[in-house]
Amino acid sequence: MIARTKALLFCLTLCAMAFTATAQATVSLCVGEVDLEAYTVEIVLESSQPVRGFQFDVTGFTIAGVSGGLSEDAGFDIFFSENRVLGFSMQGDSVPHTDGTLLVITVGEILADEACLDNVILAGPGGTALDVLDAERRHGIEDRTHRRRQRAGRSGF
Repeated sequence: MIARTKALLFCLTLCAMAFTATAQATVSLCVGEVDLEAYTVEIVLESSQPVRGFQFDVTGFTIAGVSGGLSEDAGFDIFFSENRVLGFSMQGDSVPHTDGTLLVITVGEILADEACLDNVILAGPGGTALDVLDAERRHGIEDRTHRRRQRAGRSGF
């Protein structure tokens, strides 16, 4: 009887550990499509939980503006500087757990050959910090821009 009870407790413990591991939120933010004709960069969110707010820095380019995407659909207030974006809703709304374009950044100036997101912070329900997977880098922005400029016979971004 004691051996059966111990075995049952062991199995329940394993199931509880497995359930906890699979119930963890999966959240990532990455650089999506880069459109050098329109000077825009998509920021893509993949989340298994609602997102109540976000903040991140960009490297490789400066920010001239932000618009659209899931954050605009959710009624978020979006603030930005030359290299940082901050978004949240004063009414407590959230971006639903989904995958898609969080927002679109209008590029001011290209500074490097790759676009990166750094210092990514995402808040979930109740303002709790969400564990964010490493942000991705997008390589070759400057090279493609340089080739496009040469074909068009112009300089600058």
